[in-house]
Amino acid sequence: MSFAPAQLLDVRNVSKRFGGLQAVADVTLAVDRGELLGLFGPNGAGKTTTFNMIAGAFLPDSGSIVLDGEDITQYAAPRRAHRGVGRTFQLVRPFRDLTVLENLLAAMPSDTAVKNPDAERARELLSRVGLIERADDNASALTLGMLKRLELARTLMISPRVLLLDEPLAGLGEREANDILHLVQAIKGDTAIIMVEHNVRLALPICDNAIVMDAGAVLATGKPDAIRRNPAVIQAYLGEEYA
Repeated sequence: MSFAPAQLLDVRNVSKRFGGLQAVADVTLAVDRGELLGLFGPNGAGKTTTFNMIAGAFLPDSGSIVLDGEDITQYAAPRRAHRGVGRTFQLVRPFRDLTVLENLLAAMPSDTAVKNPDAERARELLSRVGLIERADDNASALTLGMLKRLELARTLMISPRVLLLDEPLAGLGEREANDILHLVQAIKGDTAIIMVEHNVRLALPICDNAIVMDAGAVLATGKPDAIRRNPAVIQAYLGEEYA
């Protein structure tokens, strides 16, 4: 089924229940190319379930997910990736026995992975994320911060139209976290980005728009400054010291 696209990705009134738990209730969001949307909220707010429904790990019980006018609601994750939905994972799991370069090539179909264009693109992406000098090192030799950059480069190998970032700052110190955020900002012009992140202090300022969830529903949506000042968000999530 096709729709007249409003924005690159439209998530409309999605809900998800696990047994007796209503994890997500009637959530709507949208993001366009060149836009970074932050998805925030306390533990159990439903943001990870929403994220996984967009990625295709879960199918919604109701509602729709529309990518550039195409209804992808019932597509499994591999088919969504083929359509241009790429994601990273909070827990980075590289192929540790492969080199950094080989990790990127592994993201490509096996019959094309040895072709020069793929290797050239992989090296370009490694240069972009600051890992070109480690191209021939085993991934097992990388620090966590480097592995996060490798994960990002590996996802970019499929040239995603929508990039889903799952807590990219988790486990990082402030310097490494800022390095990742600078990379995200540099990538933003090429794709639409949805970022789930707990580090609101660092991540919120670089967002174009933000959504805060609580108890499975959208609590607030708007520009970062408006989110920061929203009394409901302060009470439920940020606390007075952040306002």
